[in-house]
Amino acid sequence: MKSRLELEQLRNERMEAEDLKREYEYQIGQQECGIPPSLPDLSAYVPKLEYEAVKQERDTLFQEKTQFQQTQCEELTQLREENQHLTIQLEQKELLLKQLGEERTSLLKKLLESKQEPPQEPEKEKEVLQVENESDSAEVISEEMDTAEENEWRQRPLRVSVKEQEITREELTATVLQRYLQNNHPEFEQLEIRHSEEGEQLHGEVGKLSYAFLFFEDLIQFDISAKRKGGKELEEKLERIGKKVPGVQFQYSKGEGRVYASGFLTKELTPKQAMKQVFEIADYFRG
Repeated sequence: MKSRLELEQLRNERMEAEDLKREYEYQIGQQECGIPPSLPDLSAYVPKLEYEAVKQERDTLFQEKTQFQQTQCEELTQLREENQHLTIQLEQKELLLKQLGEERTSLLKKLLESKQEPPQEPEKEKEVLQVENESDSAEVISEEMDTAEENEWRQRPLRVSVKEQEITREELTATVLQRYLQNNHPEFEQLEIRHSEEGEQLHGEVGKLSYAFLFFEDLIQFDISAKRKGGKELEEKLERIGKKVPGVQFQYSKGEGRVYASGFLTKELTPKQAMKQVFEIADYFRG
């Protein structure tokens, strides 16, 4: 009888120990930050072996959580330092790009201003230069045509001579240039203003030449193009002409089968001054 009572008492103590274990495991799981730093001494209520097992498990979990939190803290600190470093680098690059853009704009303006007032040349040298330019222009533009078409194209005036109207001085925009061309150069066809992320664009055609103007904040980029057959000879001619015309890039697009001449204008120019420079480049396309 005594041994049965002792066995029953031991069974009850074990059940109480299991209940206490489940209760504390539940409390541990409910803690917002994980395992609490300390638990009450239950050695007086729980058998020593089971108490030691619970305590060891709890200590292990607490160490793992502490190590995990420390690792997270170190990684977060490292990420913040890297982010700060990258932010500084980005700001420096943006500042450099801004400075380079301002220098580029300044250099282009100086180049364009120097082109507006060419030095006086002796009459003989001027005639030689004109002959060379006309020769190169004919080489660049030349394409396979039948005799009738070639004669018709050569006889067609590159620009219609119209008495230009006096206009007030205003910033050169796509609308201003479009109005000027409509009033003073009716040979331009399909004049159209388009909108893009870079700025407004003005497109038009004169015969077989296509004109495009892209209006940036400070400058205007112009492109003149025409369809041509490519080849090494054409590339060499474009390179020679490019050396004679600083600030203007002559190139051939194999994918489009077109010759392009690209340059820049300043918005301080009047429409007449701007188109004078553009027409001088267009003369190289004369065939």
